[in-house]
Amino acid sequence: MAARSSKAQLERFDLPSSDLNHSSLTWAMQASPTISVINASGLGDAGSAIDLVRSQHVVLINCAGIEQGLAQRLNDMICGALTALGGQLHSISPTLLLACPTLSRVHTI
Repeated sequence: MAARSSKAQLERFDLPSSDLNHSSLTWAMQASPTISVINASGLGDAGSAIDLVRSQHVVLINCAGIEQGLAQRLNDMICGALTALGGQLHSISPTLLLACPTLSRVHTI
């Protein structure tokens, strides 16, 4: 059962106590996620992607237009920063990366 708070930004979920060894109450943001797309052109785009993830954006990074070695360095920089921030980096294809903030979940179907 979900109960709305008076501010309508938070929603309360009652979870079984066995789920992830957390307490039975979890609070989650009700805002819809913002997805940003970056067509990478250099290492400066890593900083832009990281700033967007810090702002709770999901970021799709297209590395198709840059050289493979540069794309790998961009991947490494973003991956390191996301590890420090508690985010996640997913490789969608050899040239597409998906950077997610801490509260985002990605399910592969």
